Amino acid sequence: MAEVETKAAAHPAGAAVDERDFASLVRRHVAPFSAVKSLMERTVSGGDVARQAFAGIQQRAEDFVSFLDDHGARSNRTYAPLAEYAASVRGFAKMGRHLSHMEARLDRELPLPLGHENRFRDETRRTLEFVKWSLANLQEEALAEAGRLLGEPVHPPSDTQGDAVRDPSLHLPSTLDEAAVPQPERWIAEIASKFLAHKRIFDRQSGFRAWADVEEMRTFVLEVSDEEQVRFYTTRILNVLSRYDTYIQGTSTEKQDPELMCFRSFVVTSLHLLEVMAELVHFYERHENDVRSETAKDRIAELVDKQMVLDRVLNYGLNFLHVYMDEIAPQAETLVERYTRQTVAKCDVPDGVSLHARPVSLIARVVDHYGTPVQMSIGETTCYAGSILQVLMAAGQNPTARQVTFKGDKKPLEDLCALFEHGLGETELPLPKQLGYLAR
Repeated sequence: MAEVETKAAAHPAGAAVDERDFASLVRRHVAPFSAVKSLMERTVSGGDVARQAFAGIQQRAEDFVSFLDDHGARSNRTYAPLAEYAASVRGFAKMGRHLSHMEARLDRELPLPLGHENRFRDETRRTLEFVKWSLANLQEEALAEAGRLLGEPVHPPSDTQGDAVRDPSLHLPSTLDEAAVPQPERWIAEIASKFLAHKRIFDRQSGFRAWADVEEMRTFVLEVSDEEQVRFYTTRILNVLSRYDTYIQGTSTEKQDPELMCFRSFVVTSLHLLEVMAELVHFYERHENDVRSETAKDRIAELVDKQMVLDRVLNYGLNFLHVYMDEIAPQAETLVERYTRQTVAKCDVPDGVSLHARPVSLIARVVDHYGTPVQMSIGETTCYAGSILQVLMAAGQNPTARQVTFKGDKKPLEDLCALFEHGLGETELPLPKQLGYLAR
């Protein structure tokens, strides 16, 4: 056996490897992956024990999938099913990690939605049980497929050393220098504004409703709430949370305002829901359209209830995402008002300059730079100054107006006044240093 392994490892990068030689590499790499079987037993414990078990399964599946992908397994008729099963194990383990994390922290660190407390708890548990059932089927099939390819059963290791149990109740003291966080109040207003902007886009795409018709669910997931859209929102909510944790978490401002931690807890829960949705939609799209191995596609359809996948995407993920975002939106609006210094500024349009696409894009970039809402009035029309289209339409409806009025936080209004005073980028006057970010 050692001779075969040496031969397989000796193939130069990019060279084809014989399937029989590749089996020796699979045997070596499937051993750590096979620990998923014993880790599955830990998921029944619930709480952080289950979360850590799911994380262990996800990591082992990630390592095994990376090995198979590095060697082109998904493009090989013999090994493609194994690669698909292992990738599905990885996705469902990630869902389990997010769901068990939520379940263990509901009504403590994470909020229950007002008026939906019992239903959300029950639906989270129901979704988690579906994920466990699917994951158990997928990992068994992955190990069975590996055994068929190797011609011998794959036995999991006797222990899973390295999976150290952590105690989440233990925390180091907070000793970070709060002075290192510049103007947390400014960031609060921007972060809350960004959240509200993402919610407005999200609400335009979908609404809260019960889904029952399978074909209608399928069409909506494939054409509207597809993987690209779900990951679009996931990235944006993750950015909101990342900025909060960078500029607000642990500061004296946060400690003095309990609404800030409440806002963060709703953002965290929304992100967990989006992460689960992203994996479910990815699984559905891939095994509905993309898998080239019909063997794997047909077998996975037997292992995982695709109708239940659609149901959990829409009747759990999407609906409760609306519930959480709707509940926290008024508080986000309050935070914007509380942490901005509202003022009004009147600006004259420079002689010889009109509000066409280029200067209007600079106005929108100033507003976007600060992230807080700014209204612009020109003539009889009021619009959102951060929207190029809205400002162009407002200017077009008032072609003779030579003065605009901005209403919003003091900081962006100061920069907007400076932009107008220096010709809106349309004259020979250079923009001042305070607008240097417009040159990037």
